[in-house]
Amino acid sequence: MHRPRHAASPPADTGSDCRPFHIETERFPTDVKPSAAEAARFRTDTDLLPADAECFPTETGHFHADAECFLPDTGRFPADAERFLTDTGRFPADAPRFLAAATHFLDKARADSPRLTAEVLLAAACGVDRADLLKELIMSPGQPLDPAHAAKARAFIGRRAAGEPTAYITGKKEFYGRTFTVGPEVLIPRPESELLIELASAASPSCRHGTDKAVFADFGTGSGCLAAILDLELPDNWRGLALDMSEGALHLASQNCRALGCSRVAFFRADFNHPPLRERSLNLLVANPPYVSAEEYARLPREIREHEPKTALVPVPARGAEGNVDGSSAALSIVRCAETLLKPGGLLLLEIGEKQGARLLSALRAGLWREARLHTDHAGRDRALVARLRHRSGLRNID
Repeated sequence: MHRPRHAASPPADTGSDCRPFHIETERFPTDVKPSAAEAARFRTDTDLLPADAECFPTETGHFHADAECFLPDTGRFPADAERFLTDTGRFPADAPRFLAAATHFLDKARADSPRLTAEVLLAAACGVDRADLLKELIMSPGQPLDPAHAAKARAFIGRRAAGEPTAYITGKKEFYGRTFTVGPEVLIPRPESELLIELASAASPSCRHGTDKAVFADFGTGSGCLAAILDLELPDNWRGLALDMSEGALHLASQNCRALGCSRVAFFRADFNHPPLRERSLNLLVANPPYVSAEEYARLPREIREHEPKTALVPVPARGAEGNVDGSSAALSIVRCAETLLKPGGLLLLEIGEKQGARLLSALRAGLWREARLHTDHAGRDRALVARLRHRSGLRNID
């Protein structure tokens, strides 16, 4: 018979009544000598661990003296957070306490916006959007979580703590007010790229029912976010072409366009360095090409380097190509293509690296281009290059 915790002294026979062993040293307290059978049971049968054991072993098999467990690549977490992943029977079963524990867990993992991330991932696990989840928390704060949803949410939050981007875990990312399906085949859409949509919309004809046909192309479409939004935002006389070398990216891009009701975009597997397009066939060429230099890439957060496609970030080096050092080689290649593909008065919109503006402006040949300028993002950094071929077309000037 085990002695209660509040007893004044330990029982004489300590072999069957040992207290929890000393974390990390794999020794029981020095004043208690366990029997061989008890010690062996503790090490080998995790299903029979004492109920008050502070944490379960991680992959390394080690315990830590401060009751925190180390999870590979995620850092050290308090015992409550460790139970988040390992001890489902003891973890809070209602959403408010679940979110509190998940937030604490993600904060210790140094994840961005831990509370917001916990809400997004729990909502995804429950198959609802975050707004519906928050509404449910207000209306029914004590509502128990479905065990299957809780298990799925625990897995999601564990992946985020290990560094996987939230968008890849949920498979969704919002861009320009629409939701896009994303995966590791494509770069996660960033708010900075919305500047290209704003510039294109500002330059398009004001009439929504123009009679002259116009064509835009999205080079390196990725998830298709630029092509899809341009299809939805530009006047009805526009048609679009989306190019990418990745079959996986093209599949996601076409899936996103169908889901959003876009019907005016065609998809082509092609290298934008050698696009299969006729000369003078485009009114608008838009691109978010790879523009991160090798040196900058090495300084990016690990979650970007380990999860997002490098080819969408860093230009593939070409022997002797300009811009290999500063990451502008892909942008320079698109500028050269635009010189022959755009109609007179056609518009070029490029997302660029914040240090590449002067170089790209100088690469625009004065006799071919006009109205060349840089536009900054919300942080005040150079983010877009805008230029128009000489002679006017159906696009308005950008102020």
